[in-house]
Amino acid sequence: MQTAHIRSLMPVAGGAQGLVITAVLGADRHLRSALSGRRRVTPERRDRVKAAIRNSDLPYPTTPVSIDSDRPIGTEHPVHDLAVAVAVLTAAGDMPTLQDTIVLGGLNPDGSVRSTPNLWQCLRSLRERTDVHRVIMPDTDLAPVLDGVQVLGAATLADVVAYAHGRRDALTPAPDAHSSPERTIPHPLDGVMLSPWVARGLAAAAAGGHHVLLTGPDAADRTLFARMLAALLPALTDEQARTLAENRRHDARADGVLVDHNPPYQAPGRLASWSALAGTFRRPGAALLATHGVLHLADAGRRSPTQWAVIRQIIDKRAVFLPIDGTPTRFTADPLLVLSCVDLVSEIRQVPPFIYDRVSVRLHVTHADHEHRPEPGAVTLPELADRVAAARLRAARRWSDAGVSTNAEVPEDALAMSSVFPRASWELLDRHHRAGLLSRRGVAEVRRVAWSLADLDACDHPERHHVEQAVALRLHSVPPTT
Repeated sequence: MQTAHIRSLMPVAGGAQGLVITAVLGADRHLRSALSGRRRVTPERRDRVKAAIRNSDLPYPTTPVSIDSDRPIGTEHPVHDLAVAVAVLTAAGDMPTLQDTIVLGGLNPDGSVRSTPNLWQCLRSLRERTDVHRVIMPDTDLAPVLDGVQVLGAATLADVVAYAHGRRDALTPAPDAHSSPERTIPHPLDGVMLSPWVARGLAAAAAGGHHVLLTGPDAADRTLFARMLAALLPALTDEQARTLAENRRHDARADGVLVDHNPPYQAPGRLASWSALAGTFRRPGAALLATHGVLHLADAGRRSPTQWAVIRQIIDKRAVFLPIDGTPTRFTADPLLVLSCVDLVSEIRQVPPFIYDRVSVRLHVTHADHEHRPEPGAVTLPELADRVAAARLRAARRWSDAGVSTNAEVPEDALAMSSVFPRASWELLDRHHRAGLLSRRGVAEVRRVAWSLADLDACDHPERHHVEQAVALRLHSVPPTT
């Protein structure tokens, strides 16, 4: 008998466990599990593996093949398909053994390697392991996921076989983990001109990660302003892009999800359910798909209490918890929230106070605030995007000791220990607080927004006019003159 052992991973609730798949030739008449009491390799997996090998112009063994593993594998984890095929070919002598290598990925009948929804759940667990030197995975999922581990992408099963035979160019290496992806403004928005005050507010929100309320008449395209905010956000870091890709791969329908560095934009409907916002055990919700991007809630005054419960959890926890295999599993949900509604006091009052108090940038927009022709003082999105990117870098350096990268995330104790604000600014905040115009949280939010405005101006600390502008943004008032 000829035997081959291939390492893979078994998805479990909250992570993954090591798995060794063993192929034994001449031990049985069928491709199935050899351990008594173990679940047999199903006909669906057997057919996929056979078809993939034969359609890759590789010989399938003529002798009986048995598949063994130290854990049961079934159809619910197609992430093992590639490992099973490699084990069969290695046992048959058609390819050398892959040493110290984890093999992950599904197989299509034509021999191409495909992504699976639980792939990144397996990859997350590798960050805590020191015995892994190489990972082979679908090339559609390539990202610098691990430090000190060679990550290679395969398009087809034949590529994996060629790599094992010494063709090192057969697989695609993961990109450099320290690369800085470029961010481009979408073409329909790159020529839009914004009025100075609206540009100032949107740039502050993008630079500091502050939540936004947009009000205005029906004629004002508030959705356009929300999309502008998403366009102003800098490119996602590698870690943020991987988190977003993990959320997207939670979709059972997902196939070949790419790691994307562009901030996402999601706008769930007014009648969206809890599941549509948060997600289910098989499908991510809008909050997960908008992570590190923009989640736009239009008609905010007519949203249901169920939706606000989800939004409160997202704001407070920066996560949602979904039942996976019967266990609550944490998924990062950290979008920048944009509420929009018609400028009616009665409609704004329908937004729950605990949500409204967490919205730091409040802007009244009209059709005249965005034009495609230059006007005095108007600002273009590319200009704003460059300033936002520079402001984010300043904030990340300043708060690195606090373990956060944006002004909106700064804890109050770290905020209190930051540079002293001008005395007149403290008096202004205290006066608004005693008058009931600013809550205790509101005072802290004004200070955070003032830091974002200072970062946009490349100042070392907020000055009085930054605090005045932050108060104006918070109180939805007329911008002060500087």
